Amino acid sequence: EEAVRKSGMEYTILRPSVIFGRADGFTNGLAALIRKSPVIPVIGGGRYKLQPISVRTIVSALVQSLENDRALNKVIEMGGPQQLEFTEILDIIADAIGVKKLKVRLPSIPVRLVVRFMEKVMANPPVTVDQINMLLQENICDNTLMNKTFDLEAVYFQDGVKEYL
Repeated sequence: EEAVRKSGMEYTILRPSVIFGRADGFTNGLAALIRKSPVIPVIGGGRYKLQPISVRTIVSALVQSLENDRALNKVIEMGGPQQLEFTEILDIIADAIGVKKLKVRLPSIPVRLVVRFMEKVMANPPVTVDQINMLLQENICDNTLMNKTFDLEAVYFQDGVKEYL
């Protein structure tokens, strides 16, 4: 981002939160985990918030940014219309795929140790320590600039995932 901003070129930088859509890794990965696991694992307390945004919304903003002077030389944070706790996201995904299972909270420190080991012995582990750290830090934003700059349809997470899961 810094190189782009210092380049002298006109730019628009979009910073999306967690992206969901037909082939996303986040929602589809969680759905696969929920389907396969005997319980739904929740790292830590599960109260950390995310603001999932539809890939359709991001594509629409990207297309609009090409001819929108209000987007010029801006860094625009993009999040969906809802800030959801991780446990709410798990519930929405489980409901969308028709699965009812017990959620089990796992302390983050032991989970990180196990995942760190998996990273060393597996070529492509299902999750990384970096992903866990990012998840626990939350991923929410202020949509004010996004809403002032673009004309976007709000896609609610529960509606979007029901379309493709």
